[in-house]
Amino acid sequence: MAVAFLILLLLLFPVSHPCNNLQYSVFGSIITVGAMIGAVVSGQIADVAGRKGVCLLVYASQNARLNLQTV
Repeated sequence: MAVAFLILLLLLFPVSHPCNNLQYSVFGSIITVGAMIGAVVSGQIADVAGRKGVCLLVYASQNARLNLQTV
């Protein structure tokens, strides 16, 4: 999902060197919007899976990411 969103952003706002003010604003806002969405989603996941389930989910996703980087 994040990769598709990044590709969409790059298609809508192609990166030129140096970046213009619009590109700085868009990429700066992504961090803020991602933090807001992440806070809501992680709270709901914690309600469903519990604290131990969330810890296992984060561990599994980090482990998968590290395994994909070594390929």
